[in-house]
Amino acid sequence: MELSSIPLYFAYFVITFMLVCAIGATVQERKAFRDVGLGLFGSLKVFTFVFVWQGLSLMAAIVQLPLVLVGKDTSVFSNTVLEYYIATCCFQVLNGPCVVNNKDKIPKPGTPPCVYVMNHQSTLDVCSSYFLARQMCWVAKKSVAVLPGVGQILVLSKHILLDRKGRASILQVRTKSDD
Repeated sequence: MELSSIPLYFAYFVITFMLVCAIGATVQERKAFRDVGLGLFGSLKVFTFVFVWQGLSLMAAIVQLPLVLVGKDTSVFSNTVLEYYIATCCFQVLNGPCVVNNKDKIPKPGTPPCVYVMNHQSTLDVCSSYFLARQMCWVAKKSVAVLPGVGQILVLSKHILLDRKGRASILQVRTKSDD
């Protein structure tokens, strides 16, 4: 194997991993919606959505890499710009518009922080939350960090990733959320 072919093999590996993750997400969505039935079209939509979201997130993470390597903090840009546009664009292109009802009841920026709790039955729950147009800090299990693209953006945006092993992880969330 030549050294020049290593990047190509790495790209094949990443794309294969993204495909596997998208298939896994589609299987999870089918389980979540087994009562109503997702159908073939719905499954293809979920697969496409997850694959595109991962791909765009991965490109965004790669674009930030030079800045991160020289010590720049890209977390605010990553959180407020990249995450927002990737999530809302993917959602609108593949699912149509998202309407936020009772927007006047959502706390305005600059007010004390609040907690938004989602049902999170679907990948779309995560993306639809960006339509609230607020800077957010996610709490997710640490294993999400290995998902292609999405995991790297979570790390770059300094979201809270926890172990979920006993009481120590609860304290970890409290400590990190105070920052």
